[in-house]
Amino acid sequence: MSDTTDGQRAAEPNESDVDMKRAKADFREALLAANKTRNADEQLEKAVSTFCHGEKLLGRSPERVLVDAKQVIEESIDGENARLAERTVSICIQQYFRE
Repeated sequence: MSDTTDGQRAAEPNESDVDMKRAKADFREALLAANKTRNADEQLEKAVSTFCHGEKLLGRSPERVLVDAKQVIEESIDGENARLAERTVSICIQQYFRE
């Protein structure tokens, strides 16, 4: 927990605060759309950003976030588009470490 400006303890975010189910679904939909067009676009970048940021807010390590992201990638495009998978992982890493 972290302190607020008045000295009170702020609750750590949980999955309902971040709505990771929605973020994961949006991530999956964006991957499927990008796979269909064979192009990583703004929709995918936004979905990956939201997913990775949510995972980070939940206190997940970079390694855990990558494992979770790769699971979504595997479930969505299952090796059909290696270039898209690699690009998605790169976006996730960039977003996790973005200030």
